Amino acid sequence: MGGRPEPLPLPEVLHAGYVQVYALALWNNQLAIATSFGLCRYDLNARQLELVYNTPSIRYLIAAETRLWGFGSEIVAFDRDYRVVERQAAQVSVAPVWEESRFWWASAGRGVITLHSYTPTTRRIRQSRFRMDEATQVVSSRLQATALARHRLGWYVGLSVRESPQIRRGAVVQGRFADYRGELIWSDSPVNALASWGRLIVGTDTGLQALDVP
Repeated sequence: MGGRPEPLPLPEVLHAGYVQVYALALWNNQLAIATSFGLCRYDLNARQLELVYNTPSIRYLIAAETRLWGFGSEIVAFDRDYRVVERQAAQVSVAPVWEESRFWWASAGRGVITLHSYTPTTRRIRQSRFRMDEATQVVSSRLQATALARHRLGWYVGLSVRESPQIRRGAVVQGRFADYRGELIWSDSPVNALASWGRLIVGTDTGLQALDVP
């Protein structure tokens, strides 16, 4: 049995009973918190929380050596004083991955998976599209990308589709650059998370799966 949870005090302006916490990151000896009210920083020693970016656009956080990066309805970078030093219009709906000096994320819809990347040094967004075979039976206008992982030499995208209010299915698809096709790797429960750990680990509504993929 773990210890008793200790609520962290929030300033009145945040209406603590209604605030939603989307992402956390340790940054500059503080806890960065992406919330439904904006980005906050929490001093772990003084136990003081401050709203430093009052735009509720950030759903994911990545702490790098010199920048704190936020992703959601935009890409925004903060320096150690939480000043905005870079901003780029983008829609990032899955947790991004830092790989090859770029941030990567995925989107999906109407039988196409799109792999996006953003390079901070050039401030360019690139896109690669992979068309899925209809035989995978996960093609739908309601198809959503839910996770992304780099495993060995390939990129893998987790998917979820709602077939009815009661029925949801999911799949893992590999984006093949050789022919720009999306190859079905696994299909079952909705995919919520992916990780590379010897094998490709898939987090679903019903548990974990370990896949042997190239």
